[in-house]
Amino acid sequence: MKSKSIIISFIVFPIFVAISQPKVTSKRQLFWPQYFSRFEFNKWTFLADGSKRFEQNNAFQLILRGGLAYELSSKFEISAGFAYSELYGVGKLTRKERRPWEQITYKTQLNKLNLQGRFRLEQRFNYDLKLKNYSYSNERFRVQIQFQYPLWEKEKKQLSIIIADEIFINQGNNVNKFDQNRIIAGLQYQWKKGNNVSITYQNIYQQTRVKNNFDDFDILRIIVVNTFRLKKNDK
Repeated sequence: MKSKSIIISFIVFPIFVAISQPKVTSKRQLFWPQYFSRFEFNKWTFLADGSKRFEQNNAFQLILRGGLAYELSSKFEISAGFAYSELYGVGKLTRKERRPWEQITYKTQLNKLNLQGRFRLEQRFNYDLKLKNYSYSNERFRVQIQFQYPLWEKEKKQLSIIIADEIFINQGNNVNKFDQNRIIAGLQYQWKKGNNVSITYQNIYQQTRVKNNFDDFDILRIIVVNTFRLKKNDK
């Protein structure tokens, strides 16, 4: 019980501090197209995804990720990988980042309701545009919970609703503890197991580098996922 209380306090306290102080909020709109691919072989899966994100007609962010996952059981999966990110301001490059990450995912089903919990740890290395080198910045914890419920099913095809929330907490010197919170809601159409397209609304409430200044993003996100099964018994 004591360890659970410490974890809850670690997550809740920085949020309470962030929301209890006077703040300045900027409202922004983004468009996120994203592609995910999974290459499965027995209990191993190679992961890859990429996204070019836009604010109005200008580039906002490029992110590329790769990783390797291992299925511990029907409910647990562990994975690790590497991400590369570029951020832009009015189409101009303002920041680059290299980001190794480690993750554990839990999945279960309650009748027709699918529940997924995810914990990810990231090590962030930022690029100094003046010095032209990377240096370690901080670690970041990400905790996500997602609910998915089918609205329509026929053979392998399925239309479902998705609701999720993810919180980001920084750990390190000279960084804000609370980084951001993401709320996601939308629809997913699956035409084959592991292959789907999602259209979602995502709200991100994110603290900027200036203390008590926040960005409030409204995001249209379109995600395509393809899974390639290399098992011998795959049909």
